[in-house]
Amino acid sequence: MSGSEPKNPGFFARASDRLRGVLGWSDAAKCALICALVVPWPFLNMLTARGLVANPDIAPFLNRGIYKPMLYTQLASAFVWTALLFVSLLARIKAPSSRILVNTVLQCFAIGNAIIVYFAGMWTTPGPMALVVGLLAG
Repeated sequence: MSGSEPKNPGFFARASDRLRGVLGWSDAAKCALICALVVPWPFLNMLTARGLVANPDIAPFLNRGIYKPMLYTQLASAFVWTALLFVSLLARIKAPSSRILVNTVLQCFAIGNAIIVYFAGMWTTPGPMALVVGLLAG
């Protein structure tokens, strides 16, 4: 160990060391990472929508009638992504190269983005990014 390395690296240094080899991870481990990153978003979307509906001055153009259907789809999304996270963690042990799991995670990601684009519009969501990534991933 050289003198220039810190003795107790910070959280971000440890996380970057662990994520540096993500391409070498099993398919199930990559799916678990994607699921873990996506799980908080439905809850954040619900909080944001609730705040916008409660304060009409912030976004007077918002269609308040869409709140309940969006709430239900976000709850369903949270359930699906949490279930996929647990399945991915189990698959790391039982079937680390599961192509069905990879396909399911990708389809859920695409369908979830399509639903968000439907509710919130193309230019206020990750719609353009999802379109470009979908075209590049091909």
